[in-house]
Amino acid sequence: MAVSKGDFEIINKSLEQIKELKKPYIIGIDASLNNTGVVILNYKGELKKTFSIIPKDLFGVERLAYNENILNNNLYNIISEKSCIVIREGYAHGRVQGAHQMGEWGGVLKFYFHKISSSTVSNLIPMIEVAPQSLKKFANAYGKGKSSVLKEVYKRWHFDTNDDNLADAFVLAMVGVKLRKVLKGFKTKLNKKQSEVINKICCPIKKTRKKVEKHLW
Repeated sequence: MAVSKGDFEIINKSLEQIKELKKPYIIGIDASLNNTGVVILNYKGELKKTFSIIPKDLFGVERLAYNENILNNNLYNIISEKSCIVIREGYAHGRVQGAHQMGEWGGVLKFYFHKISSSTVSNLIPMIEVAPQSLKKFANAYGKGKSSVLKEVYKRWHFDTNDDNLADAFVLAMVGVKLRKVLKGFKTKLNKKQSEVINKICCPIKKTRKKVEKHLW
């Protein structure tokens, strides 16, 4: 999908913010209506926390309120004490069922981080969206079914979980770890597929494209 001028400016601002952050936590969020997975890594890629948001039999506004409450209970203290980067999975644009409800939950997520960062830190928390296919590409997970990402996160990063939402969230957080290193010009290992994902995120900043190529191995 084409990036609008407004989206371009938001992405560009988030990338510039990420470049300036010192030792942040990276929050990966795989949002879904029934089970949202959240994984928090430090700037080195070390696991700090995981949790799931499972609203069970709630629907509509009650589900949104419950989701935000669980999110806040788990993140407020972290965001109050540390600078953070949020990497969330983008919408599956070909999806029809539940699309409007997912849009509502996505809006709540964006507003939550806007609200909480405004009240706790001087700058807004940068948020980057990663397309579902880019997530799989970064993890080298091309098999059918949800188990492909589960297998790859354990194989590559020794993250052991049987929850595909947490597995996706871990990959998203790792994208954030690598993205920050590339933006800051730090050395980091990226294979060709991973560099293509990072390059796609960084495309609003043209100078960054050459930096990504240096990290191939």
